[in-house]
Amino acid sequence: KRVLGAAYLLIFALLLAWEIKKYGVSAKKLPAPDWTLLDRYPAAMAGFVVGEAADSDVLVGSLADLAVRGNVRIDEDESGALLLTRTGKNALSASDKAALTYVFDGQETVNPASIAQKSYDKARRKEDQLRAYGDALAREVEKAHLKRRNERELIGISTASLFCGLTLTIVLLMWGGMMIFEGAIVSVGMFVMMKQYNRVRHLTDAGEALKAAAIGLCGKTDEARAERDAHRAAAASLGALANDAAPDA
Repeated sequence: KRVLGAAYLLIFALLLAWEIKKYGVSAKKLPAPDWTLLDRYPAAMAGFVVGEAADSDVLVGSLADLAVRGNVRIDEDESGALLLTRTGKNALSASDKAALTYVFDGQETVNPASIAQKSYDKARRKEDQLRAYGDALAREVEKAHLKRRNERELIGISTASLFCGLTLTIVLLMWGGMMIFEGAIVSVGMFVMMKQYNRVRHLTDAGEALKAAAIGLCGKTDEARAERDAHRAAAASLGALANDAAPDA
């Protein structure tokens, strides 16, 4: 039984060492903000690399970007409510098209407050449209070499470790007897692998640089406030992070 435990420990150590060598243990220390990157990449990408997901704030960044480019016009009606109007025929990316589909859904003018649907079928359609937007943006972020395509490999490593651990446990249960040493090895292995998956780098160096610039917008310095004014679309994609930035007391 001790031989089986040692064999599992060796397999686990090799898998973990390979993962660390290829992806690192954690993200590198963020470099100083390079504000020019916020002009080089769409606003939604800046928001995406911060949270590594496409949420409603990131979608707002896409809309703000589309407004700057002339594909969306933002007005106010007599009551002060916002109105969005689809305008222009500029070239659109897949994520831009998905964002417009989610917001307008076949209409030319909408009130953003009316996007939330009470009907189950309409709410389900909105969820599907938002998911389609996130998927399209994620593909564009990968195509721009900002995010690593390492999820499948990491899942494979974790699955292999889990399989070896379960196999060891089943064999030991069949043999019976005390399994304190072997059980401890399996438990520690599962815990370390889960923690390592959360720490591993998912962004490329270019992605880390864009993340640094985006997070820099949330600072409380005069320079950060000036950059927020100059990059409103990118700040919009960060949502509360940028909105909560305020001068130090």
